Amino acid sequence: MMTDTTLSRRIVGTAYPKHYNRPVALAMAENIYQIGLPEWSEDDQVFARALQEMMGVNEVGLATEVDGIEEPAESPVSGPSDDIGDVSWNVPTVTLRFPANVPGMQAHHWSSAMAMATPIAHKGAAAGAKVVATTMLDLLLNEQLVQEAKNYFNDIQTANEEYVPFIGPDDDPAIEKNAEIMAEFKPMLEEYYYDPSRYDTYLEQLGINYPQLSP
Repeated sequence: MMTDTTLSRRIVGTAYPKHYNRPVALAMAENIYQIGLPEWSEDDQVFARALQEMMGVNEVGLATEVDGIEEPAESPVSGPSDDIGDVSWNVPTVTLRFPANVPGMQAHHWSSAMAMATPIAHKGAAAGAKVVATTMLDLLLNEQLVQEAKNYFNDIQTANEEYVPFIGPDDDPAIEKNAEIMAEFKPMLEEYYYDPSRYDTYLEQLGINYPQLSP
């Protein structure tokens, strides 16, 4: 103020550490056990092992048993996040990972996109949708679960920490950040958009006889 210096600032990205609701997570875990993993075909397993071999990871195929529940670490570290972290500090929140991809793939890499055109993704997404639906029914029909979720949120999660958002009412989203990339690559992607009016599956549109392993 003494030097008449002005300051401008702009937030282009921010994310709070995630904190998920234990009672709802445990209820959702029970639904995962009840629904179980999809029934993979031999073609699914052949494709998965071939992709794992190509990527140089353990050729274990697709999981056939649900993993057990792991207790949180004493000093948990919040990994990658987005605005779900902020949501979790405003309302009891959980997230679900469902088996729609091949284990061992590199995240944010073309190898992670290959299974999306196969029955693996459809079966995994259907299993995940069942878990979401049954957990929502639990919350609608079980008043005790709702109260336990509120108690955890109020008495444990937010008891000693106040959520203060980084983004204010005058902060506009940085929507121009990827405009140049989108302008360059979107036209190249359009020819690969799935056309359900002409093809029954995306594999049919691509001309692939699943689980085709070579050109």
